[in-house]
Amino acid sequence: MAEASAAFLTNPLEAYLTFSEPRRAWVYAIAGVLIAIIAYGDWKLEDVSLGFLYVLPILLAAATLRGWQICALAITCALLRECFSSLHATPGAALRVSVGDGRVVLANTSAQSLLRTELRPLPGQEIQPYLPILERFLSIQPSATNLRTTVESRGQRADGETFMAHIWLSTFDSSSGLCLAAFIWDASENLRDREGTGLDSMMATSRVLIGAISHEIRNLAAAASAIYKDLQTASAQGERFRTLGTVIDAVESLASSGLKLASRSSKAVADLGMVLDEARVLIDASFRDEGGVVQWQVPSQLPLVEADHHSLLQVFLNLARNSEAAMRDRPSRVLRIDTTLGNDMVLVRFRNTGPGIANPEVMFRPFQLGASSTGLGLYISRAVLKSYGGDLYYERDPEGACFVVQLWPASDEGDSGAS
Repeated sequence: MAEASAAFLTNPLEAYLTFSEPRRAWVYAIAGVLIAIIAYGDWKLEDVSLGFLYVLPILLAAATLRGWQICALAITCALLRECFSSLHATPGAALRVSVGDGRVVLANTSAQSLLRTELRPLPGQEIQPYLPILERFLSIQPSATNLRTTVESRGQRADGETFMAHIWLSTFDSSSGLCLAAFIWDASENLRDREGTGLDSMMATSRVLIGAISHEIRNLAAAASAIYKDLQTASAQGERFRTLGTVIDAVESLASSGLKLASRSSKAVADLGMVLDEARVLIDASFRDEGGVVQWQVPSQLPLVEADHHSLLQVFLNLARNSEAAMRDRPSRVLRIDTTLGNDMVLVRFRNTGPGIANPEVMFRPFQLGASSTGLGLYISRAVLKSYGGDLYYERDPEGACFVVQLWPASDEGDSGAS
C-alpha cells in the first residue's frame, strides 16, 4: 500500500494507468456518473454553464480507451454541452425551435415563466399558439442559416393573457437540423406607457389647436356682429358693407388655409393586424384591471389599410376608453371587437354593453355638453379617419352601443379609392 502511494506521488500518470487497467468497468462507471451529474447541473443551473467540467470524465476514461473511443466520448460531451448549457447560460427568456416542425426543442426557466407553462413543459409543444409571428420565420428555406432580425408582435401566455413580445431571432445549424433561437422580452409596459402618453398628448395638442382657431374665429365673428349692428343705424352703409366683406374674406381664408393644411397629409399604409395586436395588449390589460371582458373576433389574415399606424391605434384606444367609461356602473361589462369586409371597405366594430346613445346625431361634434372630458375624442377620431378616406359612425345595437371604424384597403397602385 505504501509502495503504491509512493509510486502515485512520484509518477501519478503511470500509477493511474497501472491502477485503472484491471478496473475498466469501474472507470467507465465513474466517468458516466460524472457526465450525468454535469449534464443535470447544466440543465438546472440557469445562470452558470458547467460545460468545461466535461474534460474531467474524458481524462478519467482516456487511460483505458483507444483513440477513436476518446474522440467519440469528446463528441458526446460536446453535444450534451450544446443541448443543456447554451440556452440556460443566456439571461432572459430563451427558446430553441425546430424549423422543421415548429416545436420547441429547449426552453429555459425564464421562458417557462414568461409564457406561464410551468405545469406543462414547453419542450415538445408547438410555438405558434404562444408566438404566432414565428410561423412566418419557420417556413424559411433550409439554406437560410444566416437570419438575424428583431420583431415585435403579440404573444399569448398559456392562460390566455396577451402581451407585447419583443423578439430577437437567429437561425443556426445544430445536430438536429436547422433551428431558430428566440430571445423574448415582455414589452407590454413600454407599449402602455408610450401609447397612453400618445393619446393624452394628441388630445392636449388638439385642444390647443382648436382653441387657437376658435379664438381667431371669435374675433372675426365679433367684428362682423359689430358691423351688422352699425348697418342697422348707420347712414353711410357702403363703407360698412366693404368692411363686412373684408371680415367675411378673412373667415373664408382662415377656413381654406386649415383645409389645405389637412389635405397635405401624406399617404400612409398600416398593417391592420399589427395595429389590432398592439391594441389587444393594451385594451385587454385595461379591461382586466376594471373587471371587464373583451371578446375578439378578428381573422388571422387582414389586409393592409390606408391609415397611419400610430393614429389608427389611438382611435382604437379612444373607442375602448369610451366603452370602458360607459360600462363602469353596468352589471355586465363586455366589449366585443370584430373585423369584417363590407362594400370593399374594412369595418372594425366596437360593441359594448353600455346604456347606448340617446342622440347619436350630435355625438361627433366637439365640446359636447355632458361629455366625461372635453368631448373631443370622437370628433378627433372621426377627423383622423376621414383624412385617410375612412369614417367613424354610430350603429344602433340592441345590447348597448356600437361604433364602426371604416377603412379603405390599401390598393397596389397606392390610390385611396375614396371619392
